[in-house]
Amino acid sequence: MLKFLTFILAVFLLASVWTAFRQRLKLAYKAVAVVYLLGALVRLALMGTDQERLESLAIAAAMFLILWAIAWGATTLLASRRTDKTDAQARHRR
Repeated sequence: MLKFLTFILAVFLLASVWTAFRQRLKLAYKAVAVVYLLGALVRLALMGTDQERLESLAIAAAMFLILWAIAWGATTLLASRRTDKTDAQARHRR
């Protein structure tokens, strides 16, 4: 029971922090992503032979593009559903 209450408290705190600092958290997530990407590229530059670097760079770029495409598709779908929902609510109110 105590674990459940701790979980509920953690979710409540996370939701309140998210609503209070939404813009700052989004900026922080983007900054961390850029720093991580730069660190990964530095590690890539310091490893092995030229052929290994080229293969690793190609794999990393392909994975990044695939993940970006998935994230873009998900956010586009959510945005379109959100606008459809608000449009339907607006029509219903009339």
